Formats: sequence, C-alpha cells, structure tokens
Amino acid sequence: MGRSVLETGRPALDAIVRYASQNSPYYASLLEGVQRFEDIPPLTKQVAQANFDHILVPDLHPERLLRAWTSGSTGAPVAFVTDAWAGPACEAARARLLDLAGIPRGVHVVLVLTDPKLPPGLTGWTGFPMLGTVRDNLRERLSTLDRLGDYILYGIASALEWIATQLERDARPLPMPAPVAVVTTADTLTLTGRGRIERAFGCPVHSWYGSTETDPSLAGTLPGDHDRYVLNEDRAYVEVADEDGRPCAPGERGQVLITDLHNRCFPLLRYAVGDLAVMSERGYGASRVLERLDGRRSTTVELANGSLITESNLHLVLIRDPRAIECVEALQGVQTGPMSLELSVVWRDRRDDRTAKAIQGRARDLWGDDLDVELRDVERLELLPSGKRWLLRRLEPVAGPS
Repeated sequence: MGRSVLETGRPALDAIVRYASQNSPYYASLLEGVQRFEDIPPLTKQVAQANFDHILVPDLHPERLLRAWTSGSTGAPVAFVTDAWAGPACEAARARLLDLAGIPRGVHVVLVLTDPKLPPGLTGWTGFPMLGTVRDNLRERLSTLDRLGDYILYGIASALEWIATQLERDARPLPMPAPVAVVTTADTLTLTGRGRIERAFGCPVHSWYGSTETDPSLAGTLPGDHDRYVLNEDRAYVEVADEDGRPCAPGERGQVLITDLHNRCFPLLRYAVGDLAVMSERGYGASRVLERLDGRRSTTVELANGSLITESNLHLVLIRDPRAIECVEALQGVQTGPMSLELSVVWRDRRDDRTAKAIQGRARDLWGDDLDVELRDVERLELLPSGKRWLLRRLEPVAGPS
C-alpha cells in the first residue's frame, strides 16, 4: 500500500490537502485514490474556471468569501475566491518580504494599480490609481504623496516603469519626497525598467513575486540581487514541474505550480500560474529560491493622448461587464495607430453585437473618447513560438532611412 497523499513531511501542506479532500467537492473526487502529492494533476486556469463551483467549499459565511477576477494574463480573466480569514497570513508574508528588503515594517505603502480598491478603515495604505493617469496630470497626482512621510511605491512593474519614464522625460525634480524604496510586482521588471526607476526616484528597487489568486507576496528579491526570489515557505508551497506535473530537479527549467496553504474557501493545489522558472540549487537559510523567472514580462502601449494600456488593464473592457465575461472567451489587443486599437475577440459561442459595442465603449471610457477601436472576430488567440500567448502589442516606430 502506497503512502498517504497527506504524508509529505510538510505539516501545512498536508493540512490543506486533507482539508480540500474533505470539504471541496472537486478535490474530494480528484484526490480519491491518489497516494502522492506529486501525482495530483496541475490545476490550470482553464480547469479552475470550468470547475469553479465544485472547487468552492460550500456553506461558508458569505463575508469570508472575497470574490475577484484575474487580470487575464493568460488570455481571459479567471474568477477566483480568496479567504478573508487568510488575512494574517498575507500580512505576515508581506512583513517577511519587507524584512528581506531591509524596509521598515511601519512604512506607508502607496499601492500603484489600475484601480486600487482598499478596504475601508485600512491605515498605512494609500491607493494611487493608474486609471485616468496620463502624462499631463501625472505630476499633479504624484504631488499628493508629499503628506505621507516615509513611504514605498508598490505596484505593477510596467506601470511604475511608465511613471519613471515620464519623470525622466520631464527632467525636473520630483513633485514629492522620494520614496524609501520601490517594490514591483505582477509583470517582470526588465533591466532597462529597473534603471529608469532607480534614476527617477533615487531609491532601491525590489521585486516581489506571486499571483492575484494566491498572494502577491510569495517571494521577493534580496537587496542587490535582482534574479533570485526567496520563497515565503509559510505562505505557499511552490514547485517547479514539467508539463505533466513531475517535479523538476534543482537547476532544471519548468512550470511554476503554487499551492496556497491558507485558502480554505477556494483551495488551489498545484495551481499552474503560467510562469516558467528554475528552482535554485542554493537556498537562502531555510527557504528555497526561484531563479530565471519568466512569463511576466509585460507590454505597455502609450497612446497619443498619454493614456497607458497594459496587459494588466486591457481586460478592464471585460471584467466590469458580466455580459461580456459570459460572451467572451479571450482577448488580444494591437495598437494600430497613435490613437487606434484593434481587439481580437474569441467568442464563447457566437458574436454578440451588443457586447461588442459595449467593449468598444468601455475602451473609449478607459483610454479616451477619441480612441478608434476595431473588433476582429477570431477562432483562437495567436501564440508566440514558445507556445505562450501574447496579449498586447504596441505600434512599432517605422525606421527612417539609414
């Protein structure tokens, strides 16, 4: 008789697997007869979406269920639920990464997102909305940070790089005190972007890794080390595995699988986030380390009116509209002119003209009334040679005569 699926030698991992098998209808069926954790099939975003109601643990108090959508980084937004009771684990994970970066825990956090929504009464946090932020009003919006004292800028790498680019172009002193540090997350910060942020804000830059479905604070870089991510072992169990879910040896490249150790509303076991990485042969203390993390590099499109379209906010044309979520399977965007955008749409069933017009209208609401938006119906999204989906492409400048 094989050993139990619960006997991994990691108590927190055993506990969440046991809980899922006993309380989630999906896992009660999936885990029947499974003898090893490594034999649990990776949970793709598509499978999670198709089995949403069965993964969700029934009969929990509604206030415990925090429902949300992903940004659509794999081609279509995915519904998920986080656990309000996991709040202390999230705070501990963030505190761990602050300590790792040498940032004081009590520092004020400025959350830079498309449309940050902070819980009422939350102290020590300020939302900086990229929605509606353009070149012409950027300095005015940044000037509101002069009242915060010591603070960090924390948010999407591509958005922070765009802010730094505008400040570099402006070539004037910052309109507010410099932050203690900048912490980027979501898409992977490029070396060029890191340099821009360091020059613009004159402070250290750190990168954190995670996912909206689990926690954005699953791993973080050490000061002066931009390629090695130290894992938060108490927050989630992270693996690197081959396409069939077999664990890769340290130094071998594979897909990143995340098991959230604290979500008892919508358990995620061996969740495939769509990224590739290598588990380092060298750890950091008792923690393992991810290297060569790939899959999060984000394209940004700056329109002639100064509006910014990113892979993280492209799907706002869908996720605020339940009808669009129901009708649209996936979406890609291509800038076709200084103020024009083509959206390739994969419909779940057939084209819905009402939804198509709503998408065009929402795009204009987001990025400018004078934006020309064309919709193109396609059967599937285009793929990169690697097999990964791309979501957004900018209009490349035409090279002049040499």
